[in-house]
Amino acid sequence: MNGIEMAWFDIRYAAEQVFYHLPREYGVFWWMIISAMIATIGSGVLLFQRLARGRRERRRRALMACMLGMAAPRSASAPLSTRAGRWQPERALCILAAVIFATSLGADVRAQDPAPADLAAIGPLPRYGHAMAYDSARGRVVLFGGTEDNFSSSYFGDTWEWDGTSWTLVSSTGPAPRRYVAMAYDSARACVVLFGGVSNVNPYYLGDTWEWDGTSWTLRSTTGPAPRDEHAMAYDSARGRVVLFGGFYRDSAYHYLGETWEWDGASWTLRSNAGPKGRTGHAMAFDSARGRTVLFGGFSAPPGFGEPAVYGDTWEWDGASWKRRTNSGPAPRYGNAATYDSVRRRVVLFGGGSYRTAIPSDTWEWDGASWTLRSLTGPSTRYQHAMACDSVRGRVVMFGGYGTYYLGDTWEWDGASWMQR
Repeated sequence: MNGIEMAWFDIRYAAEQVFYHLPREYGVFWWMIISAMIATIGSGVLLFQRLARGRRERRRRALMACMLGMAAPRSASAPLSTRAGRWQPERALCILAAVIFATSLGADVRAQDPAPADLAAIGPLPRYGHAMAYDSARGRVVLFGGTEDNFSSSYFGDTWEWDGTSWTLVSSTGPAPRRYVAMAYDSARACVVLFGGVSNVNPYYLGDTWEWDGTSWTLRSTTGPAPRDEHAMAYDSARGRVVLFGGFYRDSAYHYLGETWEWDGASWTLRSNAGPKGRTGHAMAFDSARGRTVLFGGFSAPPGFGEPAVYGDTWEWDGASWKRRTNSGPAPRYGNAATYDSVRRRVVLFGGGSYRTAIPSDTWEWDGASWTLRSLTGPSTRYQHAMACDSVRGRVVMFGGYGTYYLGDTWEWDGASWMQR
């Protein structure tokens, strides 16, 4: 990860914290202000890197003078000056406002969203914060939700399926559009189970449970775990239970949750309040060979804008209690993705983000005893992507995420290398 990508990860984390801590009831106005601020900071980072060549200091002072409207640039070639050489603050402000507006809306200006009829040939739009699960009865990877912009209305409520060759849009109805949602496939009941997430309309944090049978979504419950986002789920095939841990929600305080819940197909049961520290942005997968749900990573933050705790610990749930297995292996991170490769009997983990620490495009595998670094090549650096293992084809499928931009690429891991599909 280079300096610019590192700066963007820092900016992104700051944006996430602002998103969580500002009053949402103030509506879109706050998000417009924040979008402009983040766009301006990001543009400044890019501009200053380019200004590092040549007459760096003089041009930098000139640029800062232009932006702040404090004094006229001394260079004859400097922008925003009048023909007579007099400084025009109002012109600078107009141009700066135009830059902020254009940059903030850049992702949306790229093109009009395609019509539903065109999406089959395109695949899912770039996004992050979505969820994926593999439907082993039908041989399809199922994808739902996500967003293409943290501060816009572009939250997705579409359902897609990957057959190993192409994506197909299978539904635009069902759960409300949301991001930071979690899903797991219940192989005993042949359905994908979805819980929670965060919406861009009130109520923001969601606590509903849905099931996808390959044809349509059914709302199964609105009770159980408190509404939350950035939790993780995995299906314990030995016990026939969907396991849920952690997540975040906000009311008058900020809640990083450390609860363990299980779904039996009819209702949720709170199983434990002990084990890993409350966190969000972690990843989970069920090791069917060993009968353990494996958890890695995540983060929590104090109220306000304090330094967050980013975790690099590995835990296992046996159906009764959690056990910490190791603190070594992948660097601490959040927003990483993990899935279980049942053919090779390994939990596969890729990517993630970490506050003020560069995370490479690394692929790790957990064999039940230790982590092994398998690759540093393949997909670009990203976080809040999603993965699922196609057990019929022996491939781990990954889609989307956020790196230096919103991603819409599909990759497959065969146990030795990544291939973009």
